Amino acid sequence: TYYLLKLLGIQTVYHFLGERQAGRADGFFKQGNLAVLYDCTLRTEQIEYTKNDQLANYCHQLQHGSLDITQETQENFPHHHKQVWIISRGTTRRIKLINGLEIKEIAIADLMCLYDERLRQKLPEHILESVLRNLGTE
Repeated sequence: TYYLLKLLGIQTVYHFLGERQAGRADGFFKQGNLAVLYDCTLRTEQIEYTKNDQLANYCHQLQHGSLDITQETQENFPHHHKQVWIISRGTTRRIKLINGLEIKEIAIADLMCLYDERLRQKLPEHILESVLRNLGTE
């Protein structure tokens, strides 16, 4: 997923694979005015129930407007639009709102289609941000 996000043209993207812990997100990215904490899962059913505590934790992390990526790296995003993504093989949809933060299930197939679209036509950075921000809300 990390490499797919990089291929989409997202320059500020991190993955936390070397630090895997239960309850920790898989990565974080910023695109324009959008900040996303993402987690990947193979589950396709009842994500909102099986990951309920994790989702609340992710929202809490984003609400601070900054995230410690490593001991040396901190990303700040106090005024960004913040979202939590659960990337799965399921269907792209908005799961719920927690304290104004959108929680979405994002289908990996939709990200691959967006990558294919970027290969075929020029997609300016602000349009990419808008497309990413609006996934699951159409």
